Amino acid sequence: AGGIRATCSVPVKKEEKKEKTYIIEVGGLKGGHSGGIDKGRGNSSILLGRVLKTLTEKADFKLASVEGGLKDNAIPRISIAKITLCDEKIISDVCQEMTKIFKNEYSKTDSGVYVKFSEGECEIPMDSESTEKIINALCISPNGIIEMSQQIEGLVQTSLNLGILKTEKDEVILIFGLRSSIESQKGMLCQKLSAVTDSLGGKAEFSGDYPGWEYREKSPVRDLMVEVFKERYNAEPTVKAVHAGLECGVFSGKIKDLDAISIGVDMKDIHTFSERLYIKSTERVYKMLLEVLKRMK
Repeated sequence: AGGIRATCSVPVKKEEKKEKTYIIEVGGLKGGHSGGIDKGRGNSSILLGRVLKTLTEKADFKLASVEGGLKDNAIPRISIAKITLCDEKIISDVCQEMTKIFKNEYSKTDSGVYVKFSEGECEIPMDSESTEKIINALCISPNGIIEMSQQIEGLVQTSLNLGILKTEKDEVILIFGLRSSIESQKGMLCQKLSAVTDSLGGKAEFSGDYPGWEYREKSPVRDLMVEVFKERYNAEPTVKAVHAGLECGVFSGKIKDLDAISIGVDMKDIHTFSERLYIKSTERVYKMLLEVLKRMK
């Protein structure tokens, strides 16, 4: 899939006086590479928006800040909001209610999800209008799988991930990683984010555009790789398309009729603090690659 980075900034206004704050935290999620968005894992920043929207239905409060995520291509695991002028009992009840809801919704993928709160230091909150805008931004921003492939069963065609959420002096910034194997749908996502941001008085900017990489029905390189794999391991390899951005797309866009495949070693929990690479697998892939290169003409 090709991709692009979207940076959406929404302006906010601050009050003049510091107020006592409470910190609401959504965490316990597994996160991971956004190319694996089909696993159905929860996005902590999107869930935080639901918590805050639920809280608005029960009490008046103001936001001081929202934060979550480190990379646009990684699903955020922990997100926090700092709020002021709200009853502690109501916050506690909402956190318990939403923890129960999320545990039910994500019982298979993120069973450790939680929503909790704690007291924070006094901070200057946003005004009521800005608070409403930011909560709405988190609630209406598209996120996750948008379209599945009509050519390859089970393959995500178009998706986006709210990877970074941060509060600056006079704006809140939401950074998305967009992916699609259909260029026009990547453009559609850009239009959606522009429309959402425009409606909130902000602006959306796009950068780092890279092309998709189409699946080839006939691939001599792939056939040779399969042949060597079967000889070495006496087993059929799994050949599949994945919903991820790779350098192969850049090379294929520059070199006409390039026959390219992607191979890699066994890895686990990519783009998380538990990311691992298996040394024995690295050795196996290295030896196999050498054999493939020997047989290439």
